[in-house]
Amino acid sequence: MELQENIQRIKQMMGVVSESSDKNISHIIQLISKEYEEEYQTSTWDINNGLCEDFAQDVIEKMGGYNDNLFEVAGDMFFNMRDPEFALENWSDTLETDYGVWGVNLLKKWGYPPNVNLEDVDDELNHTWIYYNGKHYDAEAPNGVRKWYDLPLNKLFFNQYRKD
Repeated sequence: MELQENIQRIKQMMGVVSESSDKNISHIIQLISKEYEEEYQTSTWDINNGLCEDFAQDVIEKMGGYNDNLFEVAGDMFFNMRDPEFALENWSDTLETDYGVWGVNLLKKWGYPPNVNLEDVDDELNHTWIYYNGKHYDAEAPNGVRKWYDLPLNKLFFNQYRKD
């Protein structure tokens, strides 16, 4: 590992990088949301419901591009309904349901949605968001959330499958 990477990692652990970086990405998300609002006459909810993939890519580009700590995440990385055979062949650990296949490794890494029986989920989690610096971001969550299932659109999606 190079010296600069070690310095960045130490700064991150000390909180030096993450606070200013989080403010930077929040600012960029707000700026791009405003651009979308003006160009497409959309709200942040509209962005998350049809323009989320383009939006995530625009934010990442404005942040300097993809890296190990900045990338987009999509719902079909967690749950695959369209091509379950692909998931079964390529995801090392899976939960197969009547409706599709869940990627268990990603759920273990980032957490299971609380109080949700995943076997009951019968619809696509059709959303793309940004992962950066340990948090998940989208147009409606410019300050980010720690858990992917706490993004407003994902939370709304999982509310219909809650066990409580």
